[in-house]
Amino acid sequence: MFRNLVAAVAALSLVACTSLRPLPAGDRQWRDQVHVGDDVSVAASNGKTYLLTLTEVDDEKIVGIGDNKKVTIRYAQIQQLELRKLNALKTSAAVGGGVLAVVGAVLLFAIIAFQNGWGIEED
Repeated sequence: MFRNLVAAVAALSLVACTSLRPLPAGDRQWRDQVHVGDDVSVAASNGKTYLLTLTEVDDEKIVGIGDNKKVTIRYAQIQQLELRKLNALKTSAAVGGGVLAVVGAVLLFAIIAFQNGWGIEED
């Protein structure tokens, strides 16, 4: 039970441990900084923004999957490209803080229970 609680707190604390980092404009820089498997946010010249997991990166375009659809965008059509990166420091702090909070709550409960004599029967 305790392990499940710690796992649940850790999983919930990982939700906000990524950040989008804007990449400088320009085809050459984008090609050098994105790779297959990266998660990106792409603002295209058609006015739409796509959240994609890249499946292909070449000299002319990026291809990715977003909302269960394959999307191909040529570099010339990209107005802004942001790369989603995992922040290891935030992740470690969130997991560590979550575990400490759970351990602290359990210890506090145990101390209160002990002081109130819970679980002890007297005849």
